[in-house]
Amino acid sequence: MTKARAILESSHGGYFSIELDDEEQVIIGYYKNANAKASEWPDYHLGAILPPDKLEDVARRHAILTYKEGDFWVKSLDEHEIWFGPYVVTPGFFYRMFDGDMIRFGQAALTVCIQSVGEAEMA
Repeated sequence: MTKARAILESSHGGYFSIELDDEEQVIIGYYKNANAKASEWPDYHLGAILPPDKLEDVARRHAILTYKEGDFWVKSLDEHEIWFGPYVVTPGFFYRMFDGDMIRFGQAALTVCIQSVGEAEMA
């Protein structure tokens, strides 16, 4: 089974370490209302690693992160913007992420670090 890790690191010192199997996906976003139904929460809540002033433009379910055929891909949900460096990506299309990429969800900037997960780590 193929498995890899994407580390999304904020400039504020927080990070997510996301391990995915091939074809697995997770939702990234920010919920402003803690009373929202748990089914509406993202799998990875950007409020855990970024201050609220950087999250004003981040939706509850902003993007999908998936691991497929040896690469990590990100797709904006609905019309929510994702930026790779100076370029905004077209919503609804998957974009391949590379080690060292800087991605932004609104003002929430994250650096991408991609690692393979060895057999010894998975046991």
